[in-house]
Amino acid sequence: MIIDYRTWLTGLPENRNMNLPNRITVSRFILVLMMIGVLLFPYQTVANINLVSTLIPLPNIVALGLFTIASFTDFLDGYLARKLNLITNFGKFLDPFADKVLTNSAFILLMTKPSWIEVDVIRVPAWIVIIMIIRDLAVDGIRMIGVSQGKVIAASKIGKVKTVVQIIAIILVFLNDWPFVGLNLPVGLSVTEMALYFAAIVSFISLLTYLYENRSIFTSNE
Repeated sequence: MIIDYRTWLTGLPENRNMNLPNRITVSRFILVLMMIGVLLFPYQTVANINLVSTLIPLPNIVALGLFTIASFTDFLDGYLARKLNLITNFGKFLDPFADKVLTNSAFILLMTKPSWIEVDVIRVPAWIVIIMIIRDLAVDGIRMIGVSQGKVIAASKIGKVKTVVQIIAIILVFLNDWPFVGLNLPVGLSVTEMALYFAAIVSFISLLTYLYENRSIFTSNE
């Protein structure tokens, strides 16, 4: 069977959900699995990359590459969906879910220091990861209530801002605060630590925004 470019973009007639933007979103899950594999592999020893006196374990560099590509797909799938008018309810659900899988997986992996890391690296504080996960669970709960009432709650603008801030913070952790190592901030924190704290604050504000904007679903009798 020959499939022309229109079918490739929009999906097969019997399954429009698997259009090009949604396939790109699905690829994000594959990239996350690859990133997890790179960081959890039981290495005996690893090389360290020296970036202007900042040592970064090679697996972190590889994982950062995968994470960056996955983060770009977050922009690309949304852009194509709007540009080609291929927005679907499936995509509205899948895209924010893929975002959360990507960022939360990275945050969890960067909480600990594997035995193969022999240099000092920045770790993500557990309380920040807890805030991120609680926020995402609460938003998922709001979406489930919405679905039970026949409503599809798409990602909000503050939710997208939250994702961008998280991505920046994660990239800085992967880079072990490069190129800001040694920069003295007035508050006594590194740039990466500031980015992590800011990500936690934006995440909490995002939760409050979701609760406020969708408060009607808690009083609906439908």
